[in-house]
Amino acid sequence: VPSLPLGNGKGGRPKSLVTMDNSHTMGAEAFRNLRTNVRLGRQGEGATGMVVTSPAPQEGKPLTAANLAIGLAQQGMKTLLIDGDMRRSVQHLQLQ
Repeated sequence: VPSLPLGNGKGGRPKSLVTMDNSHTMGAEAFRNLRTNVRLGRQGEGATGMVVTSPAPQEGKPLTAANLAIGLAQQGMKTLLIDGDMRRSVQHLQLQ
């Protein structure tokens, strides 16, 4: 997934949710590719959940989780995104 600017569209900043707002960009295509790889990688195993994590802060976990969830929902899958970060939750800021 390419590096994406962080923003919510206000103040001239581009939106980070490229799968929802800029569906014809290279970033949106990268998340669709990730969605396809996740679905094919777990096909037949009955996967019902997934965790997006990394060892260090500021690596784009909320951005990746939100765009992946939107991509899965756009494909008609039941999708629930839960922000489990009890100290610095940011998912509620993505759509503001």
